Amino acid sequence: MALTFIKEPKEVTPAYNDSWYVVSSTEYANEGFYYRVSVGVNGVEKVWNIPPAPDGKLYFNARDYVINFIKREIDFNNKTDIQLITDKYIEVGLIFFEADDNLTAVNKTFYAFDGCLYNDEFDTYNVGTNWRTWQDNQIDTLFNADNRVTLNQDVWFHFTETLSISGTWTGIEVFYNNVSLGSPTYPSPYDGGFINALNIGTYLISDLGETPAIGGTVDININANIGGEDVVYKTISYTIQDICTKYPIKTLYYLRRDGQIVFKHFELVSNKSVEKINNTVRQSRSAIYNTWDREKFTTSTQTTKQIVLNSNWITESQSDALQELFDSPVVWLYENNKYIPVSITDKNYNVKTHRVDKAFNYTVTCEYDIRETRQRGI
Repeated sequence: MALTFIKEPKEVTPAYNDSWYVVSSTEYANEGFYYRVSVGVNGVEKVWNIPPAPDGKLYFNARDYVINFIKREIDFNNKTDIQLITDKYIEVGLIFFEADDNLTAVNKTFYAFDGCLYNDEFDTYNVGTNWRTWQDNQIDTLFNADNRVTLNQDVWFHFTETLSISGTWTGIEVFYNNVSLGSPTYPSPYDGGFINALNIGTYLISDLGETPAIGGTVDININANIGGEDVVYKTISYTIQDICTKYPIKTLYYLRRDGQIVFKHFELVSNKSVEKINNTVRQSRSAIYNTWDREKFTTSTQTTKQIVLNSNWITESQSDALQELFDSPVVWLYENNKYIPVSITDKNYNVKTHRVDKAFNYTVTCEYDIRETRQRGI
């Protein structure tokens, strides 16, 4: 009696891509044979009894169960401290049995993070290089959609300390105008093995004792010990800017495929509209009635707001990056110092190039996810 694993997920894999196990057994031809699979996440276990496929193998995709445990509960009100996002990166434990030999079990483990790669990227995904690449990508592409950081703006950076570099993570150091301000506050207790979030916008500069101003430079050093030597592994840098516009600036924050939350400013005129739905019932009037009595009653009205946002001129690379905003399932509009959940309602996105258009901007239509209901009685 033996199980042979023909295919299984990489050690670290994006949770929203497939997590296939293909398993064969020497006992599959036995009458009444089936495979038993137990999956455990965060102390919660589920068991499946699965008959063999016509070729005798087990085909089991753990994805649809695993994604129920992925969370991205970032606290947008915490502007300055490192946050531990414990369930943005989870351990998945599996036990495989041959049903007629429950005493023999094969244990498997993989780690799933809040990600959903394009199919062609996932086809060539290799954990040997790509988990470190994931961390590098968080740093190198943070400002791909928009590199303008303004005063009192949030800039969210996600990182993990244990799997990101071939060495020892030694901390984050913040510089303002080339002067060290020290390190942000770590949570207690702290486990660097999870994915963390830190707002590296200008609120962090204020929290560390400096007054940020337009034109000020910010450098976030990611420090490590590699091969016994203390080095600056990566640096995130930006200059605080003033976006020149006569309109109120609207900013969209959105979840990228790699789990990062990034932003895009829209500084040209925006247009709001409201759509209303009337919920009605009809009742016959009595034999004696007044002229103002009615038959049709509006039991409630529901209103949904929409907003059309317009950017200034963007680059070709920004146009490519903004495709992630178009198909992102998690988007917020930052308005009146609040994050408001919205959905992109545009059905098409044209990736523009300067070979066709010498200059272009970006327009997006958002629907507010909160529907307002106004009740009235009959």
